[in-house]
Amino acid sequence: MNNYTRNKLAREIRKYYLAKEGLLAIDDKIKVLQSRKSGVKGIDMSAIPNYGGGSRYEDSLLDIISDLDMLEKNKRYIQESCACVEKALMSLSDMKKELLIKLYGERCNIEYLKRHFNYEKSAIYSIANKALEDFGLSLYGE
Repeated sequence: MNNYTRNKLAREIRKYYLAKEGLLAIDDKIKVLQSRKSGVKGIDMSAIPNYGGGSRYEDSLLDIISDLDMLEKNKRYIQESCACVEKALMSLSDMKKELLIKLYGERCNIEYLKRHFNYEKSAIYSIANKALEDFGLSLYGE
């Protein structure tokens, strides 16, 4: 496997790891916006709208609704991209999957990995290279 392919696959694992973490933040943000949406005062029909626009309550509600819509679309997109990577990771053994996520996703120190897996540095890199190759075959079929 050449260096370009290795770096590309490592970036895929890093993106997957960060996306999974980001999904938790998106869920929290959606909950906050939904509670703010229910707390916005209803539209007052007796209020005279400002020149060229609605009331500030309408504007606030529209902002919240558009933010919620954007977050929901982003969440679906992230979930779809994570599902592809998860399918490829499922083809690996648990040890190889954990090694790839710790090495490329979490970017753990090699000393930590040596202690965690009880292997020497060269063995860890050898296993990681083989796992990365298998991951690439599962993900791209190349």
